Amino acid sequence: MESTLPDALIAKRLGFWARQFGPNPTRVQDAFDVTFGLVLPIICFLLDPIVFKSPAILGRPVLEDYQLLAYLVSTVEMGFFLVWRTFREKVNAFSSLFAGIFWTGAIFSALIGFVILPFTLLGLLYVIGVLGFIPFLSAFVYLRNGTRAINAQANQPISLRFSSALSGVFVVGALVLANMYVESAMSASVETLITGNVIETRAAAAQLKYFPFIPSKHLDRISIAYENELNPIKQQALKEAYKEITGDEIKPRMLFD
Repeated sequence: MESTLPDALIAKRLGFWARQFGPNPTRVQDAFDVTFGLVLPIICFLLDPIVFKSPAILGRPVLEDYQLLAYLVSTVEMGFFLVWRTFREKVNAFSSLFAGIFWTGAIFSALIGFVILPFTLLGLLYVIGVLGFIPFLSAFVYLRNGTRAINAQANQPISLRFSSALSGVFVVGALVLANMYVESAMSASVETLITGNVIETRAAAAQLKYFPFIPSKHLDRISIAYENELNPIKQQALKEAYKEITGDEIKPRMLFD
């Protein structure tokens, strides 16, 4: 006699973790994934007080040197996640590739969580510290979706699935290499802008304005150089360069947010 138990009741008998990594997400899981995989990480990047950017009064951000890399990897991870949850059936043939990308994202998010954990615990005294646990929840979201993605091709040999997943890891690895190249070029241009003559400053600004994102550490260097510059002509050149790069007027470093 066939069971007439509803699917929801059958799912409850599987146990908590089996349900979390089951092949089909529930409405609650889907809402959780969107919240902690997309919405809250974006909000944290925008309102970030200490991790990748911070006011001068708080000192250097914890992961200031990795701001560009974090933004780049997170953007790619979120993009793949949106494609996966929106066009899952159409991209099913590439699900193992998605799995590798998601698993790498899970490791990346967890590492950020562990690095900022001391500040997260300290921040709990002011409530805002709870935001520091979001990277761990984001890591869980990517781990879950990576597991579902690798299992979506259960009919394929496991060696083939994991070799495809490894390709996903290489995709993220390529982002790291690209970040190193861009960061090196950007740092060299900023150095020329600050230490060069007026003509070199303007030429460097013309190069930097084509970068879609300039990390705050470089903008801070320009601001500090502007404040310390004694030559009014060079100081004006720095001011104009900052305006050209960012579209904003240069501000005293102590007022940065």
